[in-house]
Amino acid sequence: MARIERLPDATERHAADQSAIVFAPHEDDETLGCGGTLLLKRVAGAEVRLVFMTDGRTSHSQFIPENELIQIREKEALAAGSKLGIGEELVTFLRFRDGELHRFHAQAVQQVLSILQEYQPEQVFIPYRGDSQPDHLATNQIVRSALRLANRQAMVYEYPVWFWFHWPWIPIWQRSRQLTKSSILNTLRAGFGLKLMKDFQDTVTVETVLEEKRAVLDQYQSQVTHLIPDPAWPTLSNFDGGDFLACFFQKKEIFLRYSMPEETGITRHYGDNT
Repeated sequence: MARIERLPDATERHAADQSAIVFAPHEDDETLGCGGTLLLKRVAGAEVRLVFMTDGRTSHSQFIPENELIQIREKEALAAGSKLGIGEELVTFLRFRDGELHRFHAQAVQQVLSILQEYQPEQVFIPYRGDSQPDHLATNQIVRSALRLANRQAMVYEYPVWFWFHWPWIPIWQRSRQLTKSSILNTLRAGFGLKLMKDFQDTVTVETVLEEKRAVLDQYQSQVTHLIPDPAWPTLSNFDGGDFLACFFQKKEIFLRYSMPEETGITRHYGDNT
C-alpha cells in the first residue's frame, strides 16, 4: 500500500463543496469506494445524492429469501446515507436485478439520463472501469453513456472497489487457496494492480474521517456481520483474511478523474468502446 501514499494529494483540487451524484452498483459500494470523500463533502455543505443501480438480492440469497434481502439492503443503505449526511429524499433505488445489470443497458441509460438532467451535478462518481465485477463494469458504461447523451460538462471520479482484489494488496498465497477459474486467473495477473495504478492520479486524504467511515460501513450489517448464526455467512472481512477490507481504510481514497463529455487522455482497458 506504500504506492498509494506516494500518489500526489489532490484534496484541494477535488472541490469538496461541489454537488455530486454517486452511482453505486450495490448497496455498500459508495461507502467502500468513496465514503471518506463523501464525509468531507458533508463537512463542506455539498449536496450529494446516491443512486443504487441493482437490488443486491444475490449477496446472501443462499441463506435468506431474495425479497427479504432486498428490503434489508435498502434499509441499510438508507441508514448509511444518514450517517453520510444524505437524507432519504436524496437516495434513489433503480432496483435492476443484481448480477444482470448489463441486460438492461438501454433502460438504465434512460433512467440515469433523467437523473442527470434533473439534478445536473457538478461531480459524478462511478465504479472504476478496471473493476472486474460485471455490475460494476455495467454501471460505469451506463453512466458514461448517459453523460454523453446529457451533453453537459461534469467532472467524473471513478472509484475502485474490486480493483483491490489483486496482488500485491491481496497476497498471492491467499488468492490461490480458492482453486476456482476466477481466482487462478487473478493469481496469474500478479502485478496487474500495480500496472493500473497509473490511472489513479487523483487522491483525497480522508485520514480525519476514517472512524466515521467505519461507522457508516457498520450500517451494512448484512455485509459486515453474520445476520444468522451460521459461520458460512460471508462478510467483507472474510475476503482474504481481512486484507481486502483493509484497502478501503487507507489514509487516501484514489480516483481516476476526468471531465465529460471530453475524455481526452483517458487510458482505456478491457476493450472499452463505450
